[in-house]
Amino acid sequence: MIKLNKRPEPQILRDNRASWEQALRDHETNGTEPSKAELNRYGHKDIKSVLLAETNEKCAYCESIFRHVYPGDIEHVTPKRNGIQFRFAWENLTIACSTCNTCKGVKQGLVDPYDDDPEALFQHAGPAILPDPASNKATATEAALSLNRHALVERRTERLKALHRILKIALDQTDQNYREILLDELRVKEIRDDAEFAAMSRWYVKDLITKGVIAASAPPTNA
Repeated sequence: MIKLNKRPEPQILRDNRASWEQALRDHETNGTEPSKAELNRYGHKDIKSVLLAETNEKCAYCESIFRHVYPGDIEHVTPKRNGIQFRFAWENLTIACSTCNTCKGVKQGLVDPYDDDPEALFQHAGPAILPDPASNKATATEAALSLNRHALVERRTERLKALHRILKIALDQTDQNYREILLDELRVKEIRDDAEFAAMSRWYVKDLITKGVIAASAPPTNA
């Protein structure tokens, strides 16, 4: 999980949020049932497209890239059942994979990637994500979202193997320029926010730097 930053509220939501909420309040007052369309207006394509952009088209929680097999769920950080005011609130919406969305359900008090700094609350040991033992919130989040579920650990393992292959090829190079190009893939490209499991990849690269396996940045070249 990495820190996420909220983008500007989509115009469709800014223009219609108040009326959408009022329509639901009117149903409550009149004792009538809202339609699915009225309940799910937060799923508008313009809203979802901004959410996908701000989450780098990954699950906000487990960082899986999933859109090649699943469109993704719009997730309510605070459960929408807590009140009409949470259903269309821009600051309450994000994107989650189907598994994290299901695991989270209506649980509250978990790590919020927008308000918290997840990389300060979780450590990585290989493909395993370890909550800070001093943080009840992090511990609860790892358990509630099953962040070490078998399929997820397998996928993170494959990601680590790919990073390690880049490292081995780079260290085997006698051409210094090519070597640095490959190492920059690790130091820069493979740890960007849009990379799958970026938090884990950053831990891997940071460990390589700490152990002196690679330099923190490319050495200066002579003119």
